[in-house]
Amino acid sequence: KIRGLAGATLQRGPPDWRTSGSVQTLKWSHFDEEKRVATLQVFGGFGGLPSSGLWTEKDVLAWYCLINLGRLCNYSYRFEFYDDWRSADIKIMSNCCGCVPCCLPCCPAWCTVPDWLMKFNAVQVGEKVDGSHWVRNSSYFGAPMQYSYDLVEVVRPDGSPGAYFDDLAKVAPEAMLVSR
Repeated sequence: KIRGLAGATLQRGPPDWRTSGSVQTLKWSHFDEEKRVATLQVFGGFGGLPSSGLWTEKDVLAWYCLINLGRLCNYSYRFEFYDDWRSADIKIMSNCCGCVPCCLPCCPAWCTVPDWLMKFNAVQVGEKVDGSHWVRNSSYFGAPMQYSYDLVEVVRPDGSPGAYFDDLAKVAPEAMLVSR
């Protein structure tokens, strides 16, 4: 249904999109098929499944800080898939450690960012329902959803090249930070 998300996916976005070229996988996310929900600690963190090394970002100074802040705050995504598996709402969760002084970094992600503040979704492209090509949309401060980037499978879950493998060399930066 969405096996492409268990391989390595590439954020293929406009050159000015701040995370274009990032590579990630949901292979080791916590997945509840009955509820159609996958939860992923983006940069690792306290509790949950081991999840470091599942996300990359550009090798720039800001990401050195943001990856560690994300780990401290248990920055997580909760993917809530629709019945047909063709789309998902993506909820942002954290423990608020970065903005609430009394919160301890060892707390799990307990706070969900409200949709009116920030809302993401992903919609599969075309007739296939294999998870190999998604369009990711974003909304900030209640504005209408707008295109952000394409999320494409570059490596299949078994390690073989995915349908968009050639895009990896074209879009991904030469050097990437891997959360670990």
